[in-house]
Amino acid sequence: MFFKALKVIREVFIQSQDNILVKIWFGIAFFTYYFSKKILGINISFFPAMVLLLHNCKFKTRKNTIDFWMVVKSHEDKFTSYLTNQKEKGIFIDVGTHIGRYSILMAKKKWEVFSFEPLKTNFNQFKINASLNGIEKNIHFYNTGIGDKKRKTKIFYDKNKGGEASIVFNKSMLTEEINLDKLDNLLKFSSQKRIILKIDVEGFEYEVLKGARNFIKRNNPDIFIEIWDKNKKRDYTFFKKVGYSSKDGELWIKDR
Repeated sequence: MFFKALKVIREVFIQSQDNILVKIWFGIAFFTYYFSKKILGINISFFPAMVLLLHNCKFKTRKNTIDFWMVVKSHEDKFTSYLTNQKEKGIFIDVGTHIGRYSILMAKKKWEVFSFEPLKTNFNQFKINASLNGIEKNIHFYNTGIGDKKRKTKIFYDKNKGGEASIVFNKSMLTEEINLDKLDNLLKFSSQKRIILKIDVEGFEYEVLKGARNFIKRNNPDIFIEIWDKNKKRDYTFFKKVGYSSKDGELWIKDR
């Protein structure tokens, strides 16, 4: 685990567009955060705001957050390579956008992007990053969550860990009321283009899938999804019913 932490620091130093003082600040903050969590069981966070470069895209991270985890090159590198190696243009649908890693990478490749992020602070930072890269025209921005019906609900989050916000469990003290809607309500189109649907919603995957059933049947997108172990049986059953299969449990493709 310690060597993995050193790898993250190295990646941030390489990707950072900031001056040496900011990098040193980050290094001190990282070790403080790491050891306070391991030894004291608390998170002491005083990270600097930074600008990190990933595949020629710039990402601003927020002060005192662990946004950098979502931008380092090694984060979900398999899926990142899958996206960046796409040759043809198509449509990318990002459910759970956070600060925009995947939406911005695909918009930079001139794909048409539909991005859904319910947490206001994440959504605002995502828009900042989209503007920083000059690719707003390729993105449809939705400050809403995706589920199995239209309603309002609460989302739980840690102010330092916006990427772990969740609807299905309360593990922190902060809450925000958000809007939910079905993907079937918001995306009614049929397209012959290549479509990739990415879902990362911290345990709420099944509700997203149920609300996207018609869209999936109509368009047969490739689906990249993060499925929690306790939800595997239910989610795998859904994919089987709509004629999808997967080799690794993350990337699901329509059976031909």
